[in-house]
Amino acid sequence: MTDIKLQNTLYRHLIVGFSGHRNITNKHLIQKVIERELEKLKLEFTKITTISSVASGADTLFLSAANKQEIPTHIILPFEKKRFRNDFCTKDWLQAERLINRATDVKVNKSTGSHDCQHYLEAGLLTLKGCNILMTVWNGKPSKGLGGTGDIVAYARQIKKPLLIIDDETGYTTWSNWK
Repeated sequence: MTDIKLQNTLYRHLIVGFSGHRNITNKHLIQKVIERELEKLKLEFTKITTISSVASGADTLFLSAANKQEIPTHIILPFEKKRFRNDFCTKDWLQAERLINRATDVKVNKSTGSHDCQHYLEAGLLTLKGCNILMTVWNGKPSKGLGGTGDIVAYARQIKKPLLIIDDETGYTTWSNWK
């Protein structure tokens, strides 16, 4: 790992959660960094599973990388598929639907919140709750709206969840809360 040796021998099965921005300027770079980091984790753990939503942008890059490496994917949808589809252009929805269809498991957040942002926040928190570490593609800034990557990173830090942050422009990686 980037300057950090994974020392926790209790976790032979690692669940990698993910949160990331929708608008990624250098998708090719970010895709390669995600693939590299998943490969590093595969060297340290006997089994890896992923958990994520499937929003356009970084989420789909992460899930595509997991599929490429034959890592099982568990997807949390913020809404039922029919409603979630409204948040995508046709091309992006087709990609998301392919990833949903390839997933080992798909759960729908059963939020009763009246605002979309509450559904996204709860899906992010479910991801965070279900993982051993959280990988993010993040710009280091607070979320523009409730439920964004900045909110999920802030909560991960608050509960001291091991966190791998990939800078959304440079691809530079930083670990925190990992011993």
